[in-house]
Amino acid sequence: MKILLVVCPAWGVEMPPLGAAMLKSSLVQAGIQCTVFDANQFVWKNTEPQNHWYWDKSQMHHWGNIDLYQNTHDRILKSLWDRILLKIQNEKADVIGFTLWDSNIHTANLIMQAIKSQSPQTILLAGGPQTTFKEMRIKIDPACDYYLVGEGEVALVEFVSWLKNPISPLPTGFYSTKDEMHQDLPYRQVANIQTLPAPDFSDLSFLQYATSAMPIIATRSCLFQCRFCSDYPSMGTFRKLSADALFNTLSQMYRQGVRELWFNDLLINGIIPELLEAFSKLETKSQKMSWIALATPNAQLRTADLLDLKRLGLKTLNLGLESGSDKVMRLMKKGFNKKAAIAGLKRIYEAGINTQLNIIVGFPGETDEDFLETIRFLEENRQYISGFTSVNACILIPGSEIHTHREQLGLKLLDETQPESWYLDSENTPKIRSERLEIILGWIKNHGYSIYASNKDSASFGAES
Repeated sequence: MKILLVVCPAWGVEMPPLGAAMLKSSLVQAGIQCTVFDANQFVWKNTEPQNHWYWDKSQMHHWGNIDLYQNTHDRILKSLWDRILLKIQNEKADVIGFTLWDSNIHTANLIMQAIKSQSPQTILLAGGPQTTFKEMRIKIDPACDYYLVGEGEVALVEFVSWLKNPISPLPTGFYSTKDEMHQDLPYRQVANIQTLPAPDFSDLSFLQYATSAMPIIATRSCLFQCRFCSDYPSMGTFRKLSADALFNTLSQMYRQGVRELWFNDLLINGIIPELLEAFSKLETKSQKMSWIALATPNAQLRTADLLDLKRLGLKTLNLGLESGSDKVMRLMKKGFNKKAAIAGLKRIYEAGINTQLNIIVGFPGETDEDFLETIRFLEENRQYISGFTSVNACILIPGSEIHTHREQLGLKLLDETQPESWYLDSENTPKIRSERLEIILGWIKNHGYSIYASNKDSASFGAES
């Protein structure tokens, strides 16, 4: 039995897809033949450079918004469609799995329809963090046979065994698309991530991507539960690799020629001792790697540790500041306050590590004065800031607390399909959030900072309301 894992456009093109590489390694370890096809990267590489803006993180709504998707498909995918399908067909896979996000659901559905019409016997699967939530699952086309709610490394191996004798119930976490799709369903997680093999990128040469970095993850879920975030609800309980397991993964990646890493962990605050030990072991073997990661600027980031992490290759910490207002930080459940953020920024800067900030404007409860506090925070701490990763207007992401409990919070959606269309009476509307976003983006531009992504364009859809 052969499995093909497909990553459809659009997604990031900086690095190979980590999820597919992790699934492949577990399948191969179990003796199951598996290939990964990064259709996203294939399309990007075969698209004229003047159209690469479609992969900009601020333009993903052109793929996910159904009103815009047809134009995107006609302009980007139509000329490559037969080649994409031929590549999939030539693999002659018994099972084809798709990792789904809002930005690739429409492309994946069309590919699944085409495969099913040509090869009805092929089993089609859907998975990925966002299939945790019913709001994503109800978008899956009926051509898909099954979907997984939860982590797939162990579950997918069990599913292959089940296919050989499908009399018994489906493995835990798997469901048929013929059943009710609107239900809240339990999440399946890997009980012991220490036993998982290192990601297998053998089908995904990093030379084909926009950077030379490779993705890695050392934890699952998060120590904190910010109310705007859907990532931690889609990842189960917090778990982390031991120092030995992390060192083994780093060593394998080093042997594969990897010298730059992007940690995909939601935060590294809970794994600092393990990072120090694992990278120190690499250092004793004269194996140096540079890396970046996400963190929270609280007291867990100690000066001595930061200095050691800098020596061990840490270049940049992306910090989820989100706001410069103590009140808004509390409303968000950030787990730190303005005083701690300033101290953390200063320690990181003095350790010689770059700082990239995330900012969210228009969180429920934010007033004009709270927003101005954020501007003042940035102004007063400019010397400690290297740049900005994401600067967004607040949206109600399915799976987040503010989406799940929106009615209790008094939040209303003008359009259920557009999470940016929410409002809170006249205090917080798409127009107000769009105006605040313009102001803060102007401040960033005027001070010469770089910025990786913003939802400026998608957030402006309901800005007249």
